[in-house]
Amino acid sequence: MTDGVVYLFTGPRFAERMIVAQYSLRKHWDGPVTVFCTEDDSEQIMRGAAETLRLDVQRKEPFKIHRHSSYITKTLIPTWTPYDRTLFLDGDTTVHGDFQPLFEPPLAITQFCDWQSQGRKISGRINRWKGITPALTTMVDEQLSKSYPAINTGVFAWHHGYEMLATWHAMTVAGAANTMTDELAMQLLFLSCPGHKVFSDTYNWSPIYSTSKAPPVIVHYHGDKHVRKEKGKAIWWPIFEECREQNIGGIAEWAGKWDKYVRRVL
Repeated sequence: MTDGVVYLFTGPRFAERMIVAQYSLRKHWDGPVTVFCTEDDSEQIMRGAAETLRLDVQRKEPFKIHRHSSYITKTLIPTWTPYDRTLFLDGDTTVHGDFQPLFEPPLAITQFCDWQSQGRKISGRINRWKGITPALTTMVDEQLSKSYPAINTGVFAWHHGYEMLATWHAMTVAGAANTMTDELAMQLLFLSCPGHKVFSDTYNWSPIYSTSKAPPVIVHYHGDKHVRKEKGKAIWWPIFEECREQNIGGIAEWAGKWDKYVRRVL
């Protein structure tokens, strides 16, 4: 049985974050890593780092029907992965410990901080799915009937052939008009997923919103908060400087070219 880690790289504006993410991963993981790239620039950047970081770089066609296509493209990864048990990590993450427990259940999903389905922000996002289809309306009502963990799909894992992931893709397409459509689709779906386990935000720790005092295994900067927010920068920037010193993937030459927040600090 092969366990592997996968990333999705949809555009060069995340280039610095991708290099840092994979460099941090290699401090804790010797197993296989695949990066799925959907653009020429993304593929070129990853191939420049492939030998040093021991990456399998694959070019894939993105889902192009909607402006939120990157969210839908993420839901295609279960059909692309070459591994028996797969861990997906967003490119705006860094790894700081052992994440092996995430491979164990058929579906491992992670909670975002201590947020809940009945919270003001999450409940508002869930409500936008009401009326899309009768089945989705029923799922919305269930999610809002009691307090469930708020799910974040920046970190999740699954076993090969897990059938509910096809449903996740179909739901994401149905809700494509909504932002974060893959995340909200999983929020509505996870209660129906057999064998799933919700892991605490120790495995998906936000330097901005998490209140857990346990040492984080995976830090998730969710967007530009890797540099724009000081709490994120305090963790992310030293790893970035290591990458520059070692010139991983030529980053010493191009750092700040695509990430405007990094450019402002350099």
